[in-house]
Amino acid sequence: MEPSTVKASKRRRRPAFSGDSRDSILEAARARFLRFGPRKTTMEEVARDSSCSRATVYLHFSSKELLYARLLEEEVESFLLKAQKLLARDDEAVDKLLGLSRLWLWTYRRNPLLASVLAADRELTLPQVADPILLDQEQRLISHVEHALNDALEKQQIRRVATDHMAVFLVQSLGHLVERDLQERTTLPFKVAIELFEELLREGLAA
Repeated sequence: MEPSTVKASKRRRRPAFSGDSRDSILEAARARFLRFGPRKTTMEEVARDSSCSRATVYLHFSSKELLYARLLEEEVESFLLKAQKLLARDDEAVDKLLGLSRLWLWTYRRNPLLASVLAADRELTLPQVADPILLDQEQRLISHVEHALNDALEKQQIRRVATDHMAVFLVQSLGHLVERDLQERTTLPFKVAIELFEELLREGLAA
């Protein structure tokens, strides 16, 4: 074999990224993060629990922070996709917003990884990684809500309002209710708070 052919052959030999090994790593990391927190988890422990070599783990994820971020991003993307579909329904704007509030709380309550972030449990989260992801979630939710409000405005379902400002207010208010519920710092049950929120929305947005 000619030397140039050998070099070309070597250049083509790249590490194979197995989807199975990636999934195993993510699941092992999730389990350890939930039990011990990302601060007390090492990449070596993730490698051992996933039955992968340390080198394989680093081929997929160059750091523990990146691994933690990817887990959060996947959960947030799933939530945002459901929220976008809900807000795109041909329902009244208030009903869609109430549906968003329930979806938001339900998603975070049933997902311990996301719940630990909003519960501000410093032992079970990395704020420097989680905070930018939650900020991005908020901005994208605001965009989806603003689009839903503009659609309702065109259909004359709601009175004329500054939809950009209203979207920010609604998303941040709902987020605050969800966060306080998860932190168990609310003086009102979530159901009661949402009922009051609904009353204010129907009165405030009535066409």
